[in-house]
Amino acid sequence: MRSPQSHGFTCEKDQNGLNRKFIQTRLTSPEIEDIADKLEDIGLKDYFDRLIAATAIVNDFKLLTEDKKFHSLLRKFSLFLSR
Repeated sequence: MRSPQSHGFTCEKDQNGLNRKFIQTRLTSPEIEDIADKLEDIGLKDYFDRLIAATAIVNDFKLLTEDKKFHSLLRKFSLFLSR
């Protein structure tokens, strides 16, 4: 795991806050798999990206990523869910 400094977090308060936020999650569940399948339908082809996103959605977690395509697909998914 990269150090918090490599992510741009230089303040000790930010680092400590992140350390309290990291938790271990279940790898998968029927609900996570269902969301992952829906993400595939809108164009997210990478299985592990789908698992990460679906886990965040199911658990109402914030997902931090620098991947612009991933951001775009997740916005599309939010619109898909609101229909």
